Amino acid sequence: MFAAILTLPQEAFVEDLPHVVVPVADRSWLGRVNIDLARYYRLVEETGIKNILVYAEDPHEPGQDLAVRMFADALGIPEDPATGSGNGCLAAYLIHHDRTGAETLEFVVGQGYEMGRSSQLWLQARRSDGVIRVRLGGYSVDVAEGTWKN
Repeated sequence: MFAAILTLPQEAFVEDLPHVVVPVADRSWLGRVNIDLARYYRLVEETGIKNILVYAEDPHEPGQDLAVRMFADALGIPEDPATGSGNGCLAAYLIHHDRTGAETLEFVVGQGYEMGRSSQLWLQARRSDGVIRVRLGGYSVDVAEGTWKN
C-alpha cells in the first residue's frame, strides 16, 4: 500500500507495515519519496489516515540518529520540515517495536533536509507499566509573521 503511495519499490521498505510511521532501509530511499496524490487521497478516504511519516536509521548529520520526512497533503501540508506530532508518534512506535527491552530510548531526528528547511528534534520515549510516555523538543526559526483578519 505505502510503496505505491510513496512511489517507491517494495524493496525500499524494512517491513510492510500499514501504519502512519513507515520505515525505509536507508536515507537514499527517503530522498526518492514522491507522493502519488491519487493513491494518497484514496488512503485518506478509506482509512482516515492523513499523515505519513517516513524514516530511515541513516541520519543526515553526525549527532543525529534518524532522518525523517512527513507528508499531510490532506491537511494542507504537502511536506512538513519539523513535525512535533508525527515525531511523537515515531518515538512511541520505536519503543513499542524495540527488541532490546530498554525502558527509555532517546533519538535526535533530522527533518526538512529534502525541502531545504533542515530541522533537528529530540525524541524520548519511556515505557513503564505498559504505558509509553513521549517527550520531544527542538528549535524553531521564524519564517513568516502575520495577523489573522476576519
